[in-house]
Amino acid sequence: MFPEPLLNPEKYAKIIKKYYGEENLIVIFIDAADEIRQRRAMRRGSFDKFEWYRRLKDDNKKFKDFGCDYKIMNNKTQTELEYKVCDILRKEDLI
Repeated sequence: MFPEPLLNPEKYAKIIKKYYGEENLIVIFIDAADEIRQRRAMRRGSFDKFEWYRRLKDDNKKFKDFGCDYKIMNNKTQTELEYKVCDILRKEDLI
């Protein structure tokens, strides 16, 4: 039904907004510092340095000018991320 979001995130966000109506959703971009992302990837196992740098370069290109309603830097814990998302949802009167 929808294209793969990571192949073209900007296009995906536009399609989803058009489908559901821009007034019915918000786009939250969750990012982390490259060093944090690398450490997390290494902990998942089967880390490939070449593939890591290829994906990092590709992600930086894809998300450079990504249009979103909110951006969260996720450099700490999952719990902190959840609090930040909940803060946004409260601000938008969604919870």
